[in-house]
This record gives sequence, C-alpha cells and structure tokens, in this order.
Amino acid sequence: MNNNNTDNITMTTSRDDFFTLIHKGQRRELFAVVVQAGTLDWTDRPTAEAFAGAWNEIHRMLVAHAKHEETHFFPLLLDPTSEIVDAEHAAHAELDRSLADLTVLIGSAAGSPAPELGLTVYRQLTEFVASYLAHLLEEETVVMPAIWRLRSDDEIRAARSRFVAGQATEGAVRSRRAIMPAISRAERAEMMSAMRSSRPAAFDAAMVDAEQLLEPIDWAHLNQDLAS
Repeated sequence: MNNNNTDNITMTTSRDDFFTLIHKGQRRELFAVVVQAGTLDWTDRPTAEAFAGAWNEIHRMLVAHAKHEETHFFPLLLDPTSEIVDAEHAAHAELDRSLADLTVLIGSAAGSPAPELGLTVYRQLTEFVASYLAHLLEEETVVMPAIWRLRSDDEIRAARSRFVAGQATEGAVRSRRAIMPAISRAERAEMMSAMRSSRPAAFDAAMVDAEQLLEPIDWAHLNQDLAS
C-alpha cells in the first residue's frame, strides 16, 4: 500500500509511537549487515559461517517484531480501517517469504563459500533491505498516524502494556540493544528516563548495555541527561 501524503511523512507528535525507535535499530543493523556482506571474504568458510550466524540473529529479531505488531498493534485498526491492516498483513507475508528465502541462501553460501555465491547473497540482501525499508516507512507514516487518529491515549497505552507484558526477557534485551546506539541523544534520554521510572531493574541492566554499546561521548551525554 502506498501513501503520497507528505503531511504524514513530516508530522511529529508527543504521543506514544510504537515503531520509530525499534525501526531505527533495525535500519542500523540492516545497513551494517549489507556493508559486511559486500566486504566479506567469501572464500573463508569460518568468516562466512560467522556472518550466517549473525544474520540468523537478525532474522529472529525481524520475525519477532512482526509477530508483536500483528498481535498487539495492528488490531487497534481492525474495525475502522481494516484495509490498512489487510495491506500490512499482506506486506508481512511477502516479507516473511523473502526473508526465509534469503536466510536459506545465506546458509547455503556459508556452507560452501565462493565469491560468486557471496555476490548473490549481497544482491539478494540489498533487494530485501530495500523492500523492508519501504515497509518500515509505511508503518511509521501510515499505520501509526491512523492509530493516533482513531485511538485514545488510554487505548494506545493499554496496547503498549500488553506488548511489554507479553515480550520475553530475551526479546526485550535484544530490542533495546538494537535501539540504544541507533537513536538520538534526546530519544535515548527519554527512553531511559521512562524505563527508570517504570522498570528500575530493566533500567539498571540497560545502563550496563549502554556503557558497552555507546560511544564514550554518547555514554557521557546519557549520564549527564539522566542527572539533569
């Protein structure tokens, strides 16, 4: 589904946004893996197998993310805007097929690495990422604004709470590690302040992650922002 309404693309809001932060984390990891695939020594089997292992982790993250959207967020639009949900379901199904095919290809290339297979992996990976990026933009600029228009803050907050309650600890840790180095200083401070208020134990663990994941200047800024 395409939408040419540029007002949606440029709009900002202080309301809860289900998509932007985790999508920033996904974009960062996908950009990095594309670069890695293009520069990898596809004659070295251990290196190729390590790449396949890292990709499998990203695959699992993307699948879990789509499942959470289907379970907790898309139902907010089922009654008034079912055509949006139908389009998103179809997009997820197509992306799932492409993702599965890509993962099979990467596994095969890692098992018998060769430069020509590496180039095929690189090209198919960039094709998938291009499609996935368009889908992320649509969720941010079509799906989320529709939820804001049609649902109250209480309804959105309830959906967020159901998502948090249903998310496995491993998935929550994986998501925050993807998000942490991919967002702006202001977004990071807001996310961590909210976590400190609502989930102190998760905040303490997230600060350990932050010290390891962030550049020294970003780590210093986070501590400064949380203290102010």
